[in-house]
Amino acid sequence: YDGEVTSVIESGDASTGKLIRIKHADNVETVYSSLDSITVAVGDKVKSGDQIGTVGTSGNYEVFEMPHVRLMAYKNGKPVNPENFVEFPGNENK
Repeated sequence: YDGEVTSVIESGDASTGKLIRIKHADNVETVYSSLDSITVAVGDKVKSGDQIGTVGTSGNYEVFEMPHVRLMAYKNGKPVNPENFVEFPGNENK
């Protein structure tokens, strides 16, 4: 989902770790956290498929011990299912 990076947190707290927020069309925002590294900056325009970071375990409050990314999505400021906006490999959700 194309958008603009609105926030990059390199030293997040224990619950989020490293975090990226991206604003998309139609008042949609996605948030990616528990990243290992971040490869974008605030103001960067991103397109679907662009690398924005790498999976990690920087959210050390996590119950997962393996590297992962936590993805949250919001529309008009309210939580929504990320599958409504993001295509996952092997998932025919769009």
